[in-house]
Amino acid sequence: DRLLNVAPLFHILGLAIVMTQLHCGGTVMITQGFHPKTFLSWLDEFRPTWFSSSSPMNHAFLRLGKEHRDFFRSLPLRFIRTMGETPEYEVLVALEQATGAPVLTGYGLTEAQGASRTTLSARKPKSAGRSTGMDLAIMNPSGEILRPDEEGEIVLRGPSVTSGYLDNPEANAATFRDGW
Repeated sequence: DRLLNVAPLFHILGLAIVMTQLHCGGTVMITQGFHPKTFLSWLDEFRPTWFSSSSPMNHAFLRLGKEHRDFFRSLPLRFIRTMGETPEYEVLVALEQATGAPVLTGYGLTEAQGASRTTLSARKPKSAGRSTGMDLAIMNPSGEILRPDEEGEIVLRGPSVTSGYLDNPEANAATFRDGW
């Protein structure tokens, strides 16, 4: 596989996919960030089998995919990997139709790495997917754990979650609660 990484390496998406790709023996092309005007030339030059994105980038990729449908379909793309906030389901489906490549989603944050992921067969609108191994829950503002079908804040715990922010007790008090 050949990864075209447009995500910054100081975010978990950029770091995790580059390290995973290298561990698997694949090729990595790292850009200086996402630039819509040069993205198509990168695709043409590097011919990646996959590239990374985020929810805001998906809108730009969708526009490019609709404008350059034949170009995208001529690429050896096997998939697009997006992570961060849960992308809008309609955008994912439209992006897949425009580019001809499936979009694999995940939810994560730098403090905890990838927390969840979805597969094409198990994808549901507005879902962050299934856990990658850590404990995930939904919490209301008063700290109560809610049922999976209730709306609230996603909280997590597990060995890959940071134990706190260095020299920032205010952020720690606001962010961490009862092990979550």
